[in-house]
Formats: sequence, C-alpha cells, structure tokens
Amino acid sequence: MGETPEEIALPVMGKKRKLDRSVLVDYFGGKRLELKEKVVARVLREIREALPTWQEMIRRSFMGSETKKRYEGLMLSRHHRLFP
Repeated sequence: MGETPEEIALPVMGKKRKLDRSVLVDYFGGKRLELKEKVVARVLREIREALPTWQEMIRRSFMGSETKKRYEGLMLSRHHRLFP
C-alpha cells in the first residue's frame, strides 16, 4: 500500500493523520472548543462504553467478511489512540 491517507480534511495542530489523544482531546476539545473537563470525561466514557456495541453492529452488518475485519481494525486502532 502507499502512503496513509489523511484522516481529516483540515489540520489540527498541523496534523491531518495519526492524530492522538493529546491532539484530539487535550488540544481540540480542551483548548480550541473550550470544553470543560467533566464534559470531555463524560464523552470519553461514552465512547469507551460504546465499543462493544459498535463491534456487534459491525459483526451483524451486511458487509463482506474482509470489509468487516478492516472496518473493525480501523475502529480499534482509533479507539486505542484515545485509550492507550
């Protein structure tokens, strides 16, 4: 495969790919959006708790098995960036 495609259209802290927790949560959520820590913590908790549901939805979907694997892999890699 070639170079990893951009993950977002506009850069955040000069990055368009391989965004990690510090960029997404600390910088974007905290500094740029000025979200309170309680709000950020609640949203992160909701994302963490939703993972099993998302995985089940992928498994039940009508996508082909290879597409399901790739989609779940992408979701897990992004999830691990938020929750290392």
